[in-house]
Amino acid sequence: MNGSDLDNAISPWWRLADTLSIIEATLLVLGIEPQAFANDVEHNNEANQPDGYRAVKAGIIAGLRNEALHGSLRYVEYTDTGGNWNQDETKYDLHTSFVEVASLIGWLRSRGFSKGYFFSEDPEQRGLKDANHPRYAPKLAAAVEAWESYDEESTAPGTAKQKLAKWLR
Repeated sequence: MNGSDLDNAISPWWRLADTLSIIEATLLVLGIEPQAFANDVEHNNEANQPDGYRAVKAGIIAGLRNEALHGSLRYVEYTDTGGNWNQDETKYDLHTSFVEVASLIGWLRSRGFSKGYFFSEDPEQRGLKDANHPRYAPKLAAAVEAWESYDEESTAPGTAKQKLAKWLR
């Protein structure tokens, strides 16, 4: 199973969260809506988990353990036969352990990831092109848009500067 097989859109409401459980974060990194899968994904055998699930989860846990990520790892808690609360220090509770979203985004970027749920493909979401941003500059936004749409393999006549000037007109 992989993210493309699941074909369900991720709710934009996840963007309201400042922290995510390890399971939610892992599924979102993989491009999967957590609401439908978060409760059961750990109970599936690995063959039935989404492609990359184990690797992303392990990376997030390691990032939290070595403090490359901000959040909290919590152990599974249980009551013993005497009714006392104990922790199983061999297992993390992935539902109550959490990672801070801003930290996760920076961590993903530092590892070369720039696409996916945490990286909006919508130009309106980026401050540079957002007309409502306090430092928005229309000429700068136009220049960047022209630069991003420049086709280096185009056979149209003219220099790069001429092609960009034409695009801007």
